[in-house]
Amino acid sequence: KILNKKLIDSITSIRSSSAILSEISKLIPKSIVLRNIAVRENDLELKGVVNHVDGLEIINLFILELNSSQFLKEGTAKLIKASKETQSKKDNNNFLAFIIKANIIEDVTSVNKNYLEEIGSYGLFKRIDKIKKRGLLKWKNIF
Repeated sequence: KILNKKLIDSITSIRSSSAILSEISKLIPKSIVLRNIAVRENDLELKGVVNHVDGLEIINLFILELNSSQFLKEGTAKLIKASKETQSKKDNNNFLAFIIKANIIEDVTSVNKNYLEEIGSYGLFKRIDKIKKRGLLKWKNIF
């Protein structure tokens, strides 16, 4: 029984990078360009740029969307740094470079299974569904 519990915890704690990337691509405003996405343990760091015109507003809207993500701990997405950046001396387009950090949830079973299917995270969905069908796990927050 204890071995089963450890195995279930181990399997359900495997994060799906593709699910997180799909989620981010769904939430990100079109005017934002991500330069780097880094995951360390449960910490997510996003580095990107946006046109300086309405840049902070667009970044804040993105943060609000991230904070509603089922894959991130609620309220953990925060703007760490924003700074003006010019791409080249000839180019008059100024950009706002930014860093956003957030915490990824540890328990993927709290993600709605229909949502996993919707964003195409079939691997994660199937892993959890197989365990559930064997009666070893119950889906949380589904209905």
